[in-house]
Amino acid sequence: MGSQEVLISPPSSGGASAPPDQRRARTVSVPHYAWGPVSLVAGGVAVLLLLTAGRWGLSGDELYFLSAGKNYPAWGYPDQPPMLPMLARAMDALFGDSLLGMRLPAIAATLVAVFATAAISREMGGRTRAQVLAALTVATSFQFVQSGHLLATSTIDPPCWALVAWLVVRWVRTRGGWALFGAALVTAFALQVKFLIPIWWLAIAAAALVFGPRNLVTRPALWIGAIVAVAVNGPTLWWQAQHGWPQFEIASSISHLYAGGGRFELLPVTLLSAGVGGALLLLYGLWSLLSSAKLVQYRFLGWAVLATTAFFLVTGGQVYYLAGIYAVCWAAGVTALQHRRDSSGHSIWRWAAVPIYVVGAALVVQSSFADATSPMPAQANAVIDVYEQLPAATREHTVIMPVSHGLAGAVDRYGPQRGVPRSYSGAQGYWYFGAPPESARNVVFVGYKQEMLQRYFTSVQQVGTVPDVGTGDPGDEGKPIWVATGLRTTWADTWPAFRMMKLNVD
Repeated sequence: MGSQEVLISPPSSGGASAPPDQRRARTVSVPHYAWGPVSLVAGGVAVLLLLTAGRWGLSGDELYFLSAGKNYPAWGYPDQPPMLPMLARAMDALFGDSLLGMRLPAIAATLVAVFATAAISREMGGRTRAQVLAALTVATSFQFVQSGHLLATSTIDPPCWALVAWLVVRWVRTRGGWALFGAALVTAFALQVKFLIPIWWLAIAAAALVFGPRNLVTRPALWIGAIVAVAVNGPTLWWQAQHGWPQFEIASSISHLYAGGGRFELLPVTLLSAGVGGALLLLYGLWSLLSSAKLVQYRFLGWAVLATTAFFLVTGGQVYYLAGIYAVCWAAGVTALQHRRDSSGHSIWRWAAVPIYVVGAALVVQSSFADATSPMPAQANAVIDVYEQLPAATREHTVIMPVSHGLAGAVDRYGPQRGVPRSYSGAQGYWYFGAPPESARNVVFVGYKQEMLQRYFTSVQQVGTVPDVGTGDPGDEGKPIWVATGLRTTWADTWPAFRMMKLNVD
């Protein structure tokens, strides 16, 4: 595929640049997409993930998704939209107990990030070398490769942000309405994963209104696509409305959890998660978006990145929330390096990139093969052991109730083969799955406070703690295991007291 002719707006000559909407368009040549080299990079990432995806047992979140999707399918959940539980259910139906099968959507999402980041560079004028460097940056990023091992929102959501950035950049280049409509369709999917991408869109729209191109926000294709996105997510929004918008409680809990010191960790962890080359390109790419004359038509995206970062710094957010902005900064960075080489004739940056990316690749490969696995099977079995040791007459009227949705999901996953009934929990989505039956007068609790349990049961005895199985991955280790007998009242009266929307419960 050769170069193609497109319309693109150059900066005005002399003085400050005119607003993007007011510049005259001229025809320039845009490089072809480097399918071959970029596919080689993506293939390397795929091989690494395929080799290592089965080394990690199911995480707590994956177990929760699986239980929600298989046992409690719904249009929505208090802590997230339905896509991840649906995917977990589908992968389990197709591949059974295969860990690799469960992680295939995560691997696919990571590859999407590789191709999308290279595509953004191409839209900005990046030739083959720049596109490959953009792809390599994703391939050596801890955030993308480590997330690629797990079916999680942190895996699926950032590539959606990258796709939206690519389609917005493409619209700037082509002014084709289909690009904005496509971005809206990606948004519709992303909203089924996490209610986070509107922050990115609001930042893009605000920056476009201030710095141009202002007509971005008036395009009919964008608003038609927005209507489609809302319609697609209508059932999920209806579920939230019918249940009192519990997503806002979860968001407030996250903000509280990551307030204070957590906010100061956000930027350093964002840089560390980007990888060796990714951290450098993240900063250089942002600076280039804000200052480079050759990227002036995309300057609003630099301000959108800053606005998004400021939002999460102020409100608090998990460290992966900023992973969605990586792609546009990386693409701008490698394209700006190409521009510097073109203007100076020096290629020192090319030689500097070799050791940086060799080191980055080595670190990613090493971390992918590190000895670590999920503690959930061993910890679930330890709790089930307590249940099985109860006298038969007591066990008949006993249920298991962990404080975390991950351990509850683990009991649901590994308990049936040992004849254990479904688990219950007050944590996030599990509380909405229902209370124990009124016949359950006794509970094996994991992780609750003794004072709380004594208000609702006549006897509460600690019989052990969740073991630290030395897997190198955090779980519920150290939490007390209680046997509580003699429910004082009914579950209909008691169950509301166990509802917990906080993320870090004891």
